[in-house]
Amino acid sequence: MSLKARSSPRVGSLASSSTSSLSPRPATIKDVAIRGVSSSRYYLRADVMWSWWKDVRLRTLVLVNIAAIVERADEALLPAVYNEVGQAFHASPQALGTLTLVRALVQAFTCPLAPWLAHWMPRVRVIAVGAFTWAIATLGVGVATNYYEVAAWRGLNGVGLALVIPAIQSLVADSATASTRGMAFGWLQFVTNFGNILGFTLGISLACYTFFGLAGWRMAFILVTAISLGLAAMLWLFAHDPVPTTVKSVEALTDLADDAGAQEEHSAAPLLSAEKGSFQEDHILNPEKQQPRHQQHQQQQSQDDESAPLQSTASHRRLSATSPSPPSSHSSLLSSSPHSPPHPSPPPLPAPLPSLRSSSFLSDILKVLRIRTFQLIIAQGVIGSFPWAAGAFFPMWLELLGFSHASTAFLLSVFTVACSLGGLFGGWFGDVMARRWPDGGRLVCAQISAGWAVVLSTLLLRVVPQSPDYFGLYLVVLTLMGLLISWNAAGTNNPIFAEIVPERLRTDIYALDRTFEMSIAAFAPPTVGYLAQAWFGYIPPSPLAADTTATGSEGGISSSSSSSCSRSSSRSHAEMAADARNAEALSLGLFWTMALPFAICCVCYGWLYWTYPKDRDNVRAESAAEAREEETRLGGGGEEGGEGRC
Repeated sequence: MSLKARSSPRVGSLASSSTSSLSPRPATIKDVAIRGVSSSRYYLRADVMWSWWKDVRLRTLVLVNIAAIVERADEALLPAVYNEVGQAFHASPQALGTLTLVRALVQAFTCPLAPWLAHWMPRVRVIAVGAFTWAIATLGVGVATNYYEVAAWRGLNGVGLALVIPAIQSLVADSATASTRGMAFGWLQFVTNFGNILGFTLGISLACYTFFGLAGWRMAFILVTAISLGLAAMLWLFAHDPVPTTVKSVEALTDLADDAGAQEEHSAAPLLSAEKGSFQEDHILNPEKQQPRHQQHQQQQSQDDESAPLQSTASHRRLSATSPSPPSSHSSLLSSSPHSPPHPSPPPLPAPLPSLRSSSFLSDILKVLRIRTFQLIIAQGVIGSFPWAAGAFFPMWLELLGFSHASTAFLLSVFTVACSLGGLFGGWFGDVMARRWPDGGRLVCAQISAGWAVVLSTLLLRVVPQSPDYFGLYLVVLTLMGLLISWNAAGTNNPIFAEIVPERLRTDIYALDRTFEMSIAAFAPPTVGYLAQAWFGYIPPSPLAADTTATGSEGGISSSSSSSCSRSSSRSHAEMAADARNAEALSLGLFWTMALPFAICCVCYGWLYWTYPKDRDNVRAESAAEAREEETRLGGGGEEGGEGRC
């Protein structure tokens, strides 16, 4: 018994040792470090790092997203340095708001240029032209010598921004299906909000310095100019539109339909071959459109790859409004089978879009304007955009409260990141609600967000003590605001716009949305300034002797000694009291231009419960009818071609 007791531990130890020898050894810190270095060496190889650049789809997506980021940075740059610009040109809040008004009005009334240009050139080149335009205007603001020069350059800046935004939104709308469109716009909002962070962080951070005698806020505009010019060049040279059909190619295809037999076939071959080089990237922003091609017969794959883009509509520049036809009609659309003699009659070609002509372009605009759901969304949009435009005074308001430039930049960065996450969540939540309640799910999402906006804007502007000592409280409230009030665009408005018009009119509807909303929301900053100055007692600052005052030599980089950069206790009691009075006046102006419009916006969404389902179903029925008509027309042409071959 004792022997058995003594031997059992030995047997157990042998068994455990054999088991441990067979089991894998746990990874140590050294092993993890070695694997990390090996992975880093692999991904840092030149051929691996730049492999994404060889992918046209990925390269275009990256450049378009960078364009959205830089566009938002350029838009946020001037509000970030309102305080410094106001001191440099002795401008009141109302005058500073007028600068934003000029830019926004020009942007609103030139937004229809985007869909018009999209008929004549790829959308990525429209974005490139817009980036070049806003770059020149941004440089002009940076070197301006008086207030009126700044106003003129801001107007030109609006032209560039007007070209970019509708084109980007149209590309995003084409990239997703109806059930995932909210997430697509949520990701767009998530990415572009980092442009806000870049813009006001760059402006606020450089505002307290001078660079070789040049004021820091001017240097911020020059840096954004350089980035924008480089981006415009890269978009023009390296980006490719997934739907690059232009007016000229449509007219060429129309002429081919009038040619006869072999001559038509020979002339169509090089054109369609050239088109194939561009259309083969049709999945750049629309990967789901590849699926029908994989289901087609292997013998007809070459013909299908050429003809499929001609039978799908993803934007204003598509050739028809139908889905890809069955393989039998594909072969008859372009040419006969290589195993049979060519048919004598010319194959039927899709008719050109009537919207490519100026009269039809105007009729398409009127068609969009007559949609009741569009009218109601625009009505709430012009009201709901008012608070966001008024938020341009947030940096100035926080600085007047006594927050330093670093604290102001941090608070607004957190708010913007929260808005990005909130937009992403809002897009997902809108998709979920739309699947569970197709007729009203997205509208519930919008009303919840607008209701929270009323509560949180009141809490921020009227309840939280206006003192830099409550930094943590401001941080919490701004974070909650960003997470909860940013759902509407990604979760409701943009997805609904894509559902109430045919695909070819999406660029138009997004451009018109920007036109109407920006034209009214442009008055928000001047309204805030007017209320603060005329009603609540804001006193503009006295003019500075120069806007490049520095404590050090003008030959290098030094800190500015202007009052906007010195929020220390060394300031006099009178200066601190004046800033506190102006901050209170600005807070009241912001409150009345934020809380009240958000409340009206929440009510306006209620009317959409009656109009949205009807308008959406009308578009679906119209698209289905057009698809059946086109399929019948192309199928009939295929049968005629088959009879000719027999």
